[in-house]
Parts: sequence; C-alpha cells; structure tokens
Amino acid sequence: MSHGIYKALRGAVALEKSLDVVADNVSNASTSGFRGRKVAFAEVMVATAHGDERTVRSDLGAVDPTAGAMRNTGRPLDVAIEGPGYFVLDTPQGPRLTRNGALSINSEGALVGSGGHLVLGKDGGPIVLPEASSTPNIAPDGAVSVGTDALGSLWVANPSPDAMEAEGAWFRPSAPLAPAGEGGHRLVSGALESSNVNVIQGMLDLIRVTRTYESLTRAIEMENELDTRTARGG
Repeated sequence: MSHGIYKALRGAVALEKSLDVVADNVSNASTSGFRGRKVAFAEVMVATAHGDERTVRSDLGAVDPTAGAMRNTGRPLDVAIEGPGYFVLDTPQGPRLTRNGALSINSEGALVGSGGHLVLGKDGGPIVLPEASSTPNIAPDGAVSVGTDALGSLWVANPSPDAMEAEGAWFRPSAPLAPAGEGGHRLVSGALESSNVNVIQGMLDLIRVTRTYESLTRAIEMENELDTRTARGG
C-alpha cells in the first residue's frame, strides 16, 4: 500500500468521527435540553516507515456548554433548568443526566423523564404522587408538591464537565454523583430548554465534512488504482 494512501486514510478516519458527531448534533436539534458536541482537530506526529510525519487527530466529546433558548409551553410538567445542572434519571444502565425536563407521570404515579425512566429526587429515590391523575406543583427550588402535601425535591446534579461523557441525548457520569446541593440554579415550571444546536450551521458543517470525506475517499481509490497498475507493470 502506498504512502499516499496511509496519509489519506488517517485523514478520512478523523473526518469519519467528525461526521458522526455533526450528524448526531443535527439529528438532535429538536431534542429539548440537548447540548451539541464539538470536534477539535489537532496536528500530531506519528512514526511511519518514511520517518516521523505530521497527521491529524480528532478529539471528540467536548460538549458545548451554552444553554439553549428557553421556551414557554404552559405545561405544568415541563421544567427548565435556569443555570447549571442536570436532572438525574434512573436507567437500567445506571444514572444518566439530562437537561430535558419534559416530565410525565407513569401508571404508578411516579415522575418520569425521557424514555419513561424515573426522575430521581434529592434523596436518591423516585418522586411518587398520591394519585397518578394528580397535577403536581414544581417550585423554583425543585420542591414537588400536590396541594399541601410535600413529595420531595428534584435532584439537579452538577458534575464537572470532565466527569461525564456524552451518550446520545444523555450524559453518563464517569464518577459518583455528589449529594444534591444548592448548585446556583432555579427551575422554571411550564417551560423547556431548547437544543443549543444551530440547525443551519449544523447542516453547513455536515455538507462541508461530507464533501471533504468524499474527496479523501476518492483520493484513496485513485492511489489504490495507481498501486494496482504499478504492480501489473503499467
């Protein structure tokens, strides 16, 4: 395999990862609370049969911390976080973090988030309403009540960015979550945070990365064809 193919292949691998991230951002542009990921390219030196060479490495997973626009829905179970933090969902794979506050009530009367997973309270357990048909009040500090009955408070965790990893529209904490504290946030009932992905910019990025990737794959095909002709003696 020629030296040129290796160089083009390394670039194509980096762009393929970038393409996955950009496509995921665009597909989640309408997902409440979604925060897009960024791709950073770094020039690195690698050892090859031709000596040390510069090549490109893609660093994935950097999350854009910019908050999405808040939109009013008027739905009592829609809750937006104003400030830092994430709601905590109880999933079969362990706790997951989300800014998507489109909550609902399951058949057992418990508050659930996206995917029907339980939303955890500050005590680490679910928040259960006395009746599934009840309409709870969610206060700015996260306290949940029905009438005069206090049912608990929503847990808004605030781990450091390097202690969580993007997993689709959620985040997986890579370290134990700290007990619920004040956190410098407030909750806004009857509202949702929009995705922070700019759809137009995302589509432009998708087109740009796709075209560059296609150019590199064509270069690989051309280099491979030249190798084949050379091996056959022209």
